[in-house]
Amino acid sequence: MEVETRWQTQGIEQVNTAVAEMDKVVQQTAATAEESASASEELSNQAQELFDVVGELTAIVRGSGNGAGNTPAQLGPAPVRGQHALGTGPALNRQPRALATVVHHTGNGNGNGHHNGHRHGKFEVVAAGAAGPRPEEVIPLDEAELKQF
Repeated sequence: MEVETRWQTQGIEQVNTAVAEMDKVVQQTAATAEESASASEELSNQAQELFDVVGELTAIVRGSGNGAGNTPAQLGPAPVRGQHALGTGPALNRQPRALATVVHHTGNGNGNGHHNGHRHGKFEVVAAGAAGPRPEEVIPLDEAELKQF
């Protein structure tokens, strides 16, 4: 009888050890799932911010070359929560944007105000309603820079 009791005790200890190991694995899995959900939400937020920046840049480039001259491009409202721009996951709840800001390149940093193909110049914000720049003024590139790629 003593032998049977010892076997039962060992069996119960083994079951307790197995349950403790399973609990540990479940806790680790839950923590990993929570971290993944948090990282996914952060990535979704960053994707939305990137989408907004690309939209603004597109509006600046299109607005500057739209032929109207004085009319900056108008941006529509950003997607509402639940309607992510990429079609999956939650989107940020952003307010609609009124007008895109137009940026002028003012020189190459050497003081003469002329562009020589280098991107060391300064940019200034021009108020809405001012004459829009040409795309090559907004994104100054020359053929020598493009040939490097």
